[in-house]
Amino acid sequence: AMKMLSVKEGNDLRFVFATMQNNEFKPHDHQRHWISIYSKFKVEIPSHAEQRKIADSFTSIDEIINQYTHKVTLLELYKKGLMQQLFPTSK
Repeated sequence: AMKMLSVKEGNDLRFVFATMQNNEFKPHDHQRHWISIYSKFKVEIPSHAEQRKIADSFTSIDEIINQYTHKVTLLELYKKGLMQQLFPTSK
């Protein structure tokens, strides 16, 4: 089952998503957690301008992580190529 959520006017979707992702709640069984547990969590919500600044910061950090992940992938491919040249397999 899935619960579709919408953001109230005046809130930044990326901020709300990051806030929800930061929640430590881990369900132990299958039940309707949204109504019984999750919807009762109290969260401090800053002004919309502050939400946007926070969300933009998270987006920037995600972009940096993606860039480094791409670099790691390229370096792993480069290493693999070097190892194939250094230790060729005989046929």
